[in-house]
Amino acid sequence: MTNTNFKNYPFNFKGINFISKVDTTHPIYNAISKLTEQEFVNINSMALSEYLSDVEISLDNLQEIQDELNKLNDGGSYAFISLGENK
Repeated sequence: MTNTNFKNYPFNFKGINFISKVDTTHPIYNAISKLTEQEFVNINSMALSEYLSDVEISLDNLQEIQDELNKLNDGGSYAFISLGENK
């Protein structure tokens, strides 16, 4: 994944900062760009709630969260979720 054609959408889920990245050249971007910020945050939060249901969501567990995100994003082409800056 290169950042050339991606738009970043930062959001917070359970106290952890994430970034949803969407390819602006992919047809899905048109639909996503019409959503309100809160609607897209809700979609991403629901996805993480389901996908990370067996993972402790805390600042002390960022590596396990990253490992799970790597699995989620593997093989992706137009949308990804990554960890944002967390302290």
